[in-house]
Amino acid sequence: RESRAPRCEPRGEPSAPRAAAGRHPFAAMDAISHLVNPWGLSLPLWVGGVILKETALQCSDMVVMWLSKIIEPLPSRKTEKNIYQRGLDWRDFMFLGINSCIEAVFIGHLVHFLWYSDTVERQLSALGILNGPVALWLLIVFNDMLYAPFHRALHLPVLYPWIHKH
Repeated sequence: RESRAPRCEPRGEPSAPRAAAGRHPFAAMDAISHLVNPWGLSLPLWVGGVILKETALQCSDMVVMWLSKIIEPLPSRKTEKNIYQRGLDWRDFMFLGINSCIEAVFIGHLVHFLWYSDTVERQLSALGILNGPVALWLLIVFNDMLYAPFHRALHLPVLYPWIHKH
């Protein structure tokens, strides 16, 4: 199993970056590198992954926009309320780029865990109602339980200009 995952040790043993701490002067850089890039990809491959993720997101956005033209809007979206929209400036693009990289790091760790963890069943016969559709639904529910109130708080006048505007 270790040959498949050079950066994943069996459970109970320290990870490679932690074990390397103190061995050489660049141990901290190894730890940071593993934090940002758990697969140990070259920079062009890592950037390619970010581009692939962004392409998939843009495609899903196009599907949602297409569906929004077909499906009737929610009652709260039928008002004649004017929505203020301004053009994006350099700061907006900077924050969007940072967010894109953070998402790529998260996805890298998630897929790395799913690929190498002994606790994840990968056989189709192990897939059931509870660990398939129900687990996915619960993931979305719990994510929204955290996301929605925090996102709403970012719209408070005291926070919006400093954080959420970008």
